[in-house]
Amino acid sequence: MSRMSTSRLSKIAAVVTIAGTAVLSALVLAPAAQAGTITTHAVINEVVSNSETGDEWVEVHDPTGSTPGAIVCGLETGSGAVLDDGCGQMTGLFLIRWSADGSDAINDSGDTIMLYGSDPAVPIDTVTVPALAPGQSYARSHDGSTRWEIRDAADVTPNGSNGVAPMDPDPPVLSVGAPSSGEVVVGGFTLTFSASDPGSGVAGVAFYLRDGTSTGPYTYQDTDQNTTFDEPFSSIEMFSPLVVGTYDLCVTALDEEGNGAAVAADITTCDETLSHVVAIDDVEVRDAVSPVPDPVVSALTPADGAIVPATPFDLTWDTEIDPRLTVLRQEVTIAGSADLTATPVQYRPSGTTQPVPSRLLTPGETWWWQVSVVYARSATSAEERVETAVRSFTVEEAEPAPSPWFEVNGADWADYQSIRTSIDECTLQVETFDIGPVTALADIESYGDGAITTLVSAQALHTGHDVSGSAGVWTFDLADHPTMAVPSEDGFMLQLSIYDSEGTDYGWGEIVMPSECLPTDTGGGPADGAAGGDSDGDAGGDTSIDRDAAIWMLPGTGGEIGPWPFIVAAALLIGGALVTLRLRVRRRGR
Repeated sequence: MSRMSTSRLSKIAAVVTIAGTAVLSALVLAPAAQAGTITTHAVINEVVSNSETGDEWVEVHDPTGSTPGAIVCGLETGSGAVLDDGCGQMTGLFLIRWSADGSDAINDSGDTIMLYGSDPAVPIDTVTVPALAPGQSYARSHDGSTRWEIRDAADVTPNGSNGVAPMDPDPPVLSVGAPSSGEVVVGGFTLTFSASDPGSGVAGVAFYLRDGTSTGPYTYQDTDQNTTFDEPFSSIEMFSPLVVGTYDLCVTALDEEGNGAAVAADITTCDETLSHVVAIDDVEVRDAVSPVPDPVVSALTPADGAIVPATPFDLTWDTEIDPRLTVLRQEVTIAGSADLTATPVQYRPSGTTQPVPSRLLTPGETWWWQVSVVYARSATSAEERVETAVRSFTVEEAEPAPSPWFEVNGADWADYQSIRTSIDECTLQVETFDIGPVTALADIESYGDGAITTLVSAQALHTGHDVSGSAGVWTFDLADHPTMAVPSEDGFMLQLSIYDSEGTDYGWGEIVMPSECLPTDTGGGPADGAAGGDSDGDAGGDTSIDRDAAIWMLPGTGGEIGPWPFIVAAALLIGGALVTLRLRVRRRGR
């Protein structure tokens, strides 16, 4: 008793595992190599859980044929009730291992019973007993069989054989009533079959399907289990709805002893020369309600023939795909020619957007592109493809930077790039246009009568760096520059040079300004137009030199005189000199 109690939890866990395995084994039919009779260990062979006489019992069978017999060490229910706790070696084929007069250890509404061998933690056999009527037993169909059945009281065999395993080396005989090869059906079909096996009985029938245009393997669909042990075993299997097309079917049967074939996996061939295999070819399914439409894929952006900027952008498209179709992949091809063969690159996006890599954005280049969707109508059908029309886009040429230009006093700088352009103003206004992201600079030098004076050096003409339109005006006023070269006879000359901070020279020119533009000296003379004033137009006396008027000025007079006094004075001086010279000559002659 202590052995059973200390290992009870591990045994219950093992029961759950084995019960799960048993359920799975009941759903997936065994291949031909697996027999329907257990011969490797002792088994529970028959159970009475609701006896008419009050005696509950469990019969154990030793199918191993070994000498000495198999070792059994106890019985236990799924609820943990201990039915038998002794270890012993069987001396016969059958043994009522446990019996209890009036006991209710086994649940009448159904229970699980485990048989243990030498390992106290792992049962060697487990059976789930259903609810039984009084006097019924739950028994293997033959001694050690993998198939169980409920027996009425007249067929109960305590401590005796349930029957020997049938000698059944032959597989079942299978026939299919519908559909037939080449039959045309609408929307799908219902398959009807009948399988018989007089020996051990039919365990189940399996179904496989493939595309009618294929010669490849068949895909497993389903299995009908013969859970009620009918003989013959007949049933139907629904294949509807189906995608329009043709189909090949393969149907196989398996008996309880493992003869035949019915595996829950794909099969490579369907050999209809075997009694347990039936092949049905080219069943044509036509549309019953609405056909499955082909996918539609349409390109969205950019538009065909579009001019795109040389900056990253996306190709986009749209798809309409019926959910009954399987999308295998999408492909985007970008190439240098309309037939997509010149240096193509290909992508497999997961969505409906594909970024264009920057290496394909060379200004002036044209590219062609296409989107394809590859799909299948069923798991076994061939690939199909739908695609957009081939479209193109051209990467736009980079716009050239605007050419810088300048105006001086409202006229184009080019007009001043000649020798001695005369103006009648005393200021220069330099305005810049489209000079771009660099700084335009100016140098101004004055010269005349051989002397050169630098007035302005590297003057920035603007600071806004506008790429178009006026960038600002800079004004140069001669009155702000007292140190000047002496003007020439023609006027006051300046040399203006314009260049930028990157060394680009926009040329120079000579500008002749009026001599009256000379700045004032440090002394304050009378205002222009006043008595003693000059006529250069500024608000106070200055020393601007009027070369024409200066020779007529009498110092200190404050006014101008005519030329005749000077002529008379000169004549008198010359006449006096001649008289003096004559007197000297006479004296020498004496």
